[in-house]
Amino acid sequence: MTRILLALAMVTVLAGCPGTQGGPLSGPDVARVAEVQATYDAEFRAAVAADGVGVRAGRFSRTLAAVSGDRSGLSPAVAGFYSLLEGLVYLQTGQLGQARAIAPEVGASASALNAGGVERRNGVLAENFADLVAVREAEASLRRLTSNSASENAQRVAVVRAIETRSAAVTRRLCRANTGAGDEGTAFVAAYTATSLVQADRALARACLPLATDAELCAGFLNGREQLQDARNLMAAFAGPLERQSGQIAGVTAAIERDLRANQDGAPLGAAVSPCG
Repeated sequence: MTRILLALAMVTVLAGCPGTQGGPLSGPDVARVAEVQATYDAEFRAAVAADGVGVRAGRFSRTLAAVSGDRSGLSPAVAGFYSLLEGLVYLQTGQLGQARAIAPEVGASASALNAGGVERRNGVLAENFADLVAVREAEASLRRLTSNSASENAQRVAVVRAIETRSAAVTRRLCRANTGAGDEGTAFVAAYTATSLVQADRALARACLPLATDAELCAGFLNGREQLQDARNLMAAFAGPLERQSGQIAGVTAAIERDLRANQDGAPLGAAVSPCG
């Protein structure tokens, strides 16, 4: 499976009463965030129309101009929203160095987003942003491994274990968030995480065939394609809103299920299992 751009046009719901450190946002803050959101949405639609999957970094110039700069005069929720949106632009356009640099700021904004009158989905995105950046960087590191040497297969195994650790942390947060089956922020996080697990499965196909580089990981890959199972369960539990909106996202699920069926000689798949237990 090739690298996939996952996109989310966040629909931010705001309340219109005074508040700075917590609670509903003020009227001016509501208008400010709505304007920036509209700018991002318009630029995103234009970028996808022009570039398809490989959205170029320069496509979000107006959004970045709107959210960059001194945020000291903004309420915590608005400043956090701006940080999050800036980080998402970097993540979606593959500017992983910038995304990594802003990740601590985005993560620190989660509590303000959760308490500041901004839709809960944005808090979920902020809480998981650092892990989303890390798994995308892990995927990039896997693409740089081009041989089947023992050294590179050992590196693949190390990256797969890192992806598994990050994915498990994200899954625990999504299960705790309990934002509901229709939440697009949760769906976005789940879909990004699932694609990293798909890439982990691809890496193990190199590291485990014909020589099992890591006995435990390779047993899970050869016997049940555990990473694909985890990806399927995440998608089934959380990605429904995006699957209904995006052929790309629906294609991720279809590809996962196709590979799992092939692994069991075409037999029908059982029901997905909730990752929340």
